[in-house]
Amino acid sequence: MKSSTVVLLLVGIFPLADPARALPQSNEVQQALEELAAVWADLSEAEESEQPLIADHLLEATRACVEELEDSSAPSSADCQEVLTRIHDLLYLPAEWWLDGDELATLTTEWSRSLVTELGDEWQKFNEHQLAEHALERHDLSRTEEVLYDALERWPEDPWLRLLEFELARLSEDWPAAMESLAASEVAAASFEGGDEAMLRGKVLLARCALDIRLGRADRALLDLERIRQGQEFGEELPPAIASDALLKLADVAMLCDAEDRVLEIAGDRARVLPEHRPDFDLQVAMAKVGQAFRTRVIHPSDLEILRDAADTPNLTAMGRVIGQMALAELLLLDGKLADSRRRLREARRLLDQWSERETQEPPVREWSFLSSLFARLSRLEGNQGQQEQAEAELLRWFRQLLDNWRQTPLLPGGIGFLRSPLRRSLVHEVLSATAQRDGASAAFDLLMEVQTLGSFARQQGLAPPSIAEIEQHLLDDGEGLLVYLPSRNGCHLFVLAKNTLLHLPLPTEHQVLQSLQALDRGDLSLLSNVLPDPAKDLVNEWSLVRVVGADLIQGLVVEQLPFSAEQRLGEAKPVAHLPSVPVGIFLRRRRDSPGHPVQFESDLVLILGPADPKTGVDPAPLTHRSSLSPFPESRTRTFGRDTPPAHLGRKSASSTQLLHLLCHGVVDRTREVFAGLLLDDNGETLWSDELARWELPPLVVLSACSSGEGPLRVGEDGVSQLTGATFLGGADTVIAATGPLDRDLTLATMKAFHEEIARGRTPADALRRARNQVSQTHGSVPGTGELRVFGLGDQPLRGMTPASDRSWPRTMAMTVGALLILTGIAQRHRSVRASS
Repeated sequence: MKSSTVVLLLVGIFPLADPARALPQSNEVQQALEELAAVWADLSEAEESEQPLIADHLLEATRACVEELEDSSAPSSADCQEVLTRIHDLLYLPAEWWLDGDELATLTTEWSRSLVTELGDEWQKFNEHQLAEHALERHDLSRTEEVLYDALERWPEDPWLRLLEFELARLSEDWPAAMESLAASEVAAASFEGGDEAMLRGKVLLARCALDIRLGRADRALLDLERIRQGQEFGEELPPAIASDALLKLADVAMLCDAEDRVLEIAGDRARVLPEHRPDFDLQVAMAKVGQAFRTRVIHPSDLEILRDAADTPNLTAMGRVIGQMALAELLLLDGKLADSRRRLREARRLLDQWSERETQEPPVREWSFLSSLFARLSRLEGNQGQQEQAEAELLRWFRQLLDNWRQTPLLPGGIGFLRSPLRRSLVHEVLSATAQRDGASAAFDLLMEVQTLGSFARQQGLAPPSIAEIEQHLLDDGEGLLVYLPSRNGCHLFVLAKNTLLHLPLPTEHQVLQSLQALDRGDLSLLSNVLPDPAKDLVNEWSLVRVVGADLIQGLVVEQLPFSAEQRLGEAKPVAHLPSVPVGIFLRRRRDSPGHPVQFESDLVLILGPADPKTGVDPAPLTHRSSLSPFPESRTRTFGRDTPPAHLGRKSASSTQLLHLLCHGVVDRTREVFAGLLLDDNGETLWSDELARWELPPLVVLSACSSGEGPLRVGEDGVSQLTGATFLGGADTVIAATGPLDRDLTLATMKAFHEEIARGRTPADALRRARNQVSQTHGSVPGTGELRVFGLGDQPLRGMTPASDRSWPRTMAMTVGALLILTGIAQRHRSVRASS
């Protein structure tokens, strides 16, 4: 909050000055006030080099004015307000002007509290808010806590103080406290009557948006920003400060989703709608240009200049200056300017050291982690072995602390993960590269397994990082193999695992991998090695099942569509199953093999047929197709639809079958926290994913609904907001789902063939592969990126089914036994004839 805002608050939010107290002042007070005003005028007109010296005069002038007011027998409330405003403004001046920031904070606190006693209770509350806000902006969390909680003891229901409490908890990464204080501020704001309700409601919404952004909940943040943009919370013209902050948060969401082009669009809108200069917004624009440079590997000199200007802006917050220096250093690294990059990194370290000098304050672990990763990369490029070892040791130390901090984030509905963030993936890339070079591929893989336990599903189940021996035991039966991808903008990793085999194959950058995928779509197979190198392809060629982890992190990569030979794609040649993470895969396998897992089932198939789409009228399962979907005996099949509502199904029916198939239209309601669902009947009854997670589900679930495997717009989602995650929570170990739109006729044909293959005893992964191949032969093409895919284990045929390859033996056995019986009968008759003779 700048000085102009302070004055606005003093005059507009708290119109509490008492004119009756504006008594004549002594000449000494008037002289002190005039001197103070003159020094402020000198400061505003001074050259940059003179400003620190004038700041010293300003401090002395303020001290003199406060002493005169304290000595006055009847100080004017208007004069007290004027000096109080100047005292608060002192703390907004650049920190480098002051020799001792702590001493300055102590002085201003004492001065303001001595003056505010003359102004009444509301002014005292406002003063404490300002002092806490100043300390928070300097990132002095210990002083913020001291001032803020003193104020909250006196005014526990004040929404402005509660908002500061939220910001303190957010910066401290105390997430339960952050959510609690945000909820308290929302309650307090609902009944607030202080003359600025619109500003307060906007601030509360922006606070919730900031929390959602920090926790990766981009869809929730967008929902709040849309409410702000439409003015749903205000009933009057949108306050300019709220509109400006909302656009900045919208840019934050775009950066979170790795959409730099959108940031630049927002910047254009902001310049048109809100011409006020915002250094933090300039930094966002510069960061977006950095992201574009990493995508294209092309650096424009103008982009470097934009980022340099943004990073060196004196009005940036302390955190903004650190981020700006690090972004500039990373861009200079990409441009090969190593000396300039090291200079920028040293400046970022200096700024972070200033924070660390306060012993009572927690260090900013996230920023230290990224800074140490940049130092490690720079040292490696410079070829300085000693500096490289030192930088990598520091990187691992901060990275460990970052992981510990992330484990403390709350498991909100829908969950949050770690590897969906592009910046965090870049950090993990550096750590994996350093670990692999120093300790080998096995150590690097172990570290990646530890990171994978930070997904919401893994954390909810309390999963530990698995060892390679455990992976071989649970996920690598004879003929099975595992591909684990970790992409980043600085380079990608592929780990290939089979029995007694572990390969670590570094891949190009994520952007280069995406370019390779585009070339593959055009028929150019020369770049296949950028996605599936020859050593990996040779192993995959020997596998009977390909398990894949992390491929969904590479936008546009559908493993099933990768060319595997001149005639076939990988998904046509091999059964493929996708796992949210390796720890989740082991959890699913252990749960399936547990003694309590069902071994007897009342039916083979429960089929739920949803109604036509109310918008398009498209029926997901026309009557002409329904009877042909199930090859199972009628006595082993239960069907629910218009005549038998799914509400009659019940949890027991779901758990007593081997296969539950929901052939319905997918529903998405972004206003819900858990927003993914399936339309069940004509009355609009919807089976939401959080409800599905509470069912007792069978081993195999099929969700042949559009986008049933699509996750929300969140940075890391493997929980109940996603239907596939909900089925795992409900007890399934294999789910067939779609990641995009589905063609109805292709889907029905694929499902018919899939059911037939399952009934023959195929595993789900192999059954879907064979069904896909059949449909491609009859329809001339394979469904595209929205096709049905296997999630989970995918390796267990339904119980009691005879594998198709063995279906001939009963007939052969029967014929053999029959022939033997006939021959035995003939022989017996011959013996009888001889005996009678």
